[in-house]
Amino acid sequence: MADVLTGNGMQINVTSRGEENFLRIANLLLLIATPAVREKFNEEFHPARLETVLKENRFPHLDSLKQKNVINPIQWDLLFPVSGNTSSEDFDLTLMICLINNFTNISVSDKLPFDGDISSGADLSRLKYYRNKIMHSNCSTLTDRTFNKWWEEISEVVSRLGGAGFEERCNLLQKRRFAYGECYIPTEFENRTGVRDPVPKGLRS
Repeated sequence: MADVLTGNGMQINVTSRGEENFLRIANLLLLIATPAVREKFNEEFHPARLETVLKENRFPHLDSLKQKNVINPIQWDLLFPVSGNTSSEDFDLTLMICLINNFTNISVSDKLPFDGDISSGADLSRLKYYRNKIMHSNCSTLTDRTFNKWWEEISEVVSRLGGAGFEERCNLLQKRRFAYGECYIPTEFENRTGVRDPVPKGLRS
């Protein structure tokens, strides 16, 4: 295994199969699950109407979520940029799921749903759950058994939300060998306080 640099220049020494499993799931959630959720998000919030809808709901609804720290300062700036247009292309996984949960008829939970529930709300709940498990983990490893279970469930969700094309993207990532110096933990992973910290707790030195 090799040392890798994150987007903010922090070096992560990947020394075990368990760490590679952990980081592969992190990449699955960001690089593939996030654009899959964006497909669903754009169905619920048409890109041509997104900026108008957000402005209409800024007070009191979105502002209330900001005051409760459900939406962090970085995410708020993406919703209402000082310059340029608002676009879901800039939104992270957490922000899109938050908006879907609060402004559509789709209900998203913090808990894993029953296995047989493959509704959009259940699938988004699964992604939210696993994202939080990775982001707030104090341990930087996953056993092969846990990895295989999580990978199967997340990749199935991704295919249902994003369409058949995402299945192949999942397969390619699962087989891919990470190169020396590659960024395993992308900078879009941010903690819930709004500070740009792409490294889950279990990987911080």
